[in-house]
Order: sequence, then C-alpha cells, then structure tokens
Amino acid sequence: MVEDIENVEVMDVREDSREYFSKVIIKAGELVGRRNFIVIQKYEPLSLIDFLLERGWQYKTEMISEDKYQIYFFHSQNNKNKILH
Repeated sequence: MVEDIENVEVMDVREDSREYFSKVIIKAGELVGRRNFIVIQKYEPLSLIDFLLERGWQYKTEMISEDKYQIYFFHSQNNKNKILH
C-alpha cells in the first residue's frame, strides 16, 4: 500500500465495465490538487493510467488478487499546479 497518500477517495469501478473511464476522469478533474484517490478494478487499466500520467498524476498499482487491482493516484508537490482537462 502507498503510505504517503492522505485524504483518499475510493472508486470501486469493477461493475462499471464501459462507463468507468469517463467516471474516473471526471472525478480526477474534481480532485486534482486537493485529494488523492484509489481506483479498484478487475484488471490494471493501462489506458486510464497513461491518460492520467499525461495530466500530472502519479500512481502505484497493487494486485490484491487475480481479479482485484487497487490503483493509487496521487500528486507530488511538483505536480499540484497541473490542471486536468
């Protein structure tokens, strides 16, 4: 688990198959610079990770089981001023 993440919001999107990407992007835009968040998914969502990396988020993936991944998204002090569009 990522120990330096504080003020975390959790999004379990395992049942949101096709709609999860846009939900996470909207939530990331709301949280940028204020809160970190965790996405729980059945697999490691590489396209989502790449999208958010390009917008200043950092991440750490933890495989809980074969069908449960927790992806921790957070900003470093240097990335807090980047805006998610």
